[in-house]
This record gives sequence, C-alpha cells and structure tokens, in this order.
Amino acid sequence: VDVILARVFGHEDLESLAAHGSVPIVNGLSELYHPLQILADMQTLQDHFGSLRGLTVAWVGDGNNIIHSFMMGAPKLGINLKIATPKGYETYPNVTKDANELAKQYGTEMFYTTDPREACEGANV
Repeated sequence: VDVILARVFGHEDLESLAAHGSVPIVNGLSELYHPLQILADMQTLQDHFGSLRGLTVAWVGDGNNIIHSFMMGAPKLGINLKIATPKGYETYPNVTKDANELAKQYGTEMFYTTDPREACEGANV
C-alpha cells in the first residue's frame, strides 16, 4: 500500500491513521473537512473565471465540512469568502480562527453573517 484515501466520520480517525500509519493519508471526507470536494470546486471556478485571485465567493448554508475546507483553501488562492450561516449552525470556532489568520496572512477577507442577502451582495459566485 502506497497511500490511503480515507472517508471517515470522525476527523480524529484520520489523525490516528496518520500518527500510526507508514504511508500518507488523504482525507477523502470527515465531519470536519472535505478537501477533495473543494479542490474540484476550485478547479471549476478557475475553469470558469480563468483566475481565482480576487474572486469573492458567497456561501449560504450551515457551517459544515465543505465550507470548513473552503475556508482553509480560499485565502491561499486569493479568494475572499462571504459566509452566511443560520444562527446556531456557524462554522466551528477553531476553523474560523484558523481561516481568519490565513486571510490576514494572504491578504484576503473573511466575512461572516446570518443574512444570506448580505453574504451574496457583491459576490462573483
């Protein structure tokens, strides 16, 4: 076995595999992140817009593994995020903290609201 692609519920299962395994572990999906979905989404955005840098993407929905992955990747590619989640269904605080630090590091913006219209205003997508 050269690599393991794991789809699990608990993110800690991936961390355990990585800690005890002898081959690389790829996160196919966990309750915390879904990075392969976001790679595909970013490829689609790049195909459509030609460049990701400077885009503003709106997210309307609950704070789940997909937006968590988007929050980790978007700043590194120059994408601004405007995130609208219902009260009580926000993104995880630790993910939000990390994303805000990445946005500051890469010069992008993270905007959080509970109002979908506010998140969509001025967004490219």
